[in-house]
Parts: sequence; structure tokens; C-alpha cells
Amino acid sequence: MVFSSIHQRLLAINSYKPLIGSHRGIDYSKEIPKNTIESFKNNPSCDYIEVDCQLTQDNQLILFHDKTILSTPVNMHSLSDLKKHHPWLITLDILLEEICSNSTSPLYNKALYLELKYYEKTLERKNLFINTLLSLLNTYEVNKTNVIIVSFDSDLLDLIHNSDPSYFLGLNVSLNTADSESFFHTEKALKKTQTIPKLIALCPHINEIDHKNLSTLPKLVWEGADERAILEKLSSFKSKQELLTWCVENNIVGFTTNTVAKVSQILNA
Repeated sequence: MVFSSIHQRLLAINSYKPLIGSHRGIDYSKEIPKNTIESFKNNPSCDYIEVDCQLTQDNQLILFHDKTILSTPVNMHSLSDLKKHHPWLITLDILLEEICSNSTSPLYNKALYLELKYYEKTLERKNLFINTLLSLLNTYEVNKTNVIIVSFDSDLLDLIHNSDPSYFLGLNVSLNTADSESFFHTEKALKKTQTIPKLIALCPHINEIDHKNLSTLPKLVWEGADERAILEKLSSFKSKQELLTWCVENNIVGFTTNTVAKVSQILNA
């Protein structure tokens, strides 16, 4: 029930505790490929796992972050082609098997932050992406209160809501103009007044949480794959009470971090 109570997390400072998410299963202390079962199992103290999902040329849902491989868009490759270069690559159904069906797995019933990459350009491919995703989630009968579907691409979120409004949705936002594609999608989404009411959360970078363009929705904050920005920020507070007050003042309900163990130590102190 991790995401079903997201709004209530900000109501009482005395019982408030932000969620901790594992960002692609990253752990700097170990050389484990990101977005894999092994990487997710390596962060047992997290409340949820964040995964990147995109569609291959042969319509397979893979857990992979990057837009290109060998200078060619990932969605122009088949799954078998991609696995030649990344043999550790897995599909979403493998993860859902662990979460939904394997009762002996440490990932069983783990909450899922599912980020849909914004790389599809045509409405036809976006529809195919969403229809394939929803079909798979229905096959595994996922616990919808334990899933939030997030994207920079508000078109994808609108398509999900139109097909099944019972899913929790979050909007990834980047207000950094140097990241041109993410910034473009963010500007587009924040102008689409019909999209915002469908959301339960905004998902900004840790350095952009107080930007004037962000709404008052609860925030699930993230950091880049090569950053320790969340740990550095949380470590800067003189007391836990000061930290929690800052979280509540900024409507922060969770952190998607690369340093799960150390962030957990701070928040559980």
C-alpha cells in the first residue's frame, strides 16, 4: 500500500517518514549491472524500486535507461540484438514474476516506481507502448496501490489514464535547460492543465524542488545516476527534526536515491 497513502504522509510531522527508493538498484560499493534482479535485491532496506522501461523494435518491454546503443535508438533494435551487447538485460515480465509471483523472493510485494522513457515519437508507438504495458500488468495482476507509473512524457500518462484511471501516476520533471529533451517534455506537461489533476505526485530533481513552476503536489525526488546529491543534502541538516521539517515544507514524500543504505541510516536514526 506504499503509494496509496502518499498524500497522508505529509499530515503529521510526528509520524512522518519519507519513502526511500532504490534508483535502478544502483550501489556504488558493488559492480552490479543496473536495472537487474540482482541490483534490486542488493538494496533490501528500500521502500520501493525505481526501474526504467522502454519498448524494443519487436515490442518487448525492457528495463534499460539509455536512449541509444551503438549510436542507434534502442527502439530500433530487437531484444536479441540488445542482449548481444548487454547480456544482463532483462524484460519487465521477469521483474513482475519476482514481485507478484515468487513468494520466496526478497522482492515479493515490493513497491514499484515504473519510469516510462520518453523516447517514442509517434502516437502509434506510444499507444503500442502503453497497451503492451497495461496488458502485462494485468496479466500479473499487480497490486495497483504498490505501483506508480512515472514519465517525462505526459502523452504516455494521458494514455494510461484514459485506458485505466485506477493507476497512480507521477510526472517526472527537469527544469534544467541543459537537458533539452527532458526540459521540453517538462514545459509541455506543466502547460497541459488537463494532465496535472490525474497525478498523485511530481518527481523533480533534488536541486529543483523549490522551483516556482512546480505545483503543490507531493514530490518523489530523484538524483542522476552519477550523483550523491540526496545523501549530501540530507547530511547537511543539524538534526533529524530539521530534516523532516524541511521535507514537509517542500511536500517531499520520498527520495529515489543511489545510496539507499546511507539514506536509510539518516532517516531511521
